[in-house]
Amino acid sequence: VFDALDYALIVRDGRVSDVCPAPVEIPEDKLAEVADAAMRLNQVMRCGLFRVDFDNGKLWCQYSVPVSALTENADSERTRFNRASIRVMAAAVMAKNSEAFSKILKGE
Repeated sequence: VFDALDYALIVRDGRVSDVCPAPVEIPEDKLAEVADAAMRLNQVMRCGLFRVDFDNGKLWCQYSVPVSALTENADSERTRFNRASIRVMAAAVMAKNSEAFSKILKGE
């Protein structure tokens, strides 16, 4: 189920976010375990990307940058890098860690 990942770019409060929802429903009895795994993954990253909503059982990955990181000096290498990153970062991180979440959901 992690072979095709959707994402959305959301601009809000001066930031643009790449949000990639996990294509799975987290059973209530696995929520704490998935949240723990997400927290542990966030601890080893430079920034926390994973979020778990206990109310609706959803997991998603979110990567955000200031809008100015995409608009200032459009010809600069840094701006081009930021534009590419915002399109792929959340889905790439979700895909990279999908095996860990799949194992939890399967009870392995």
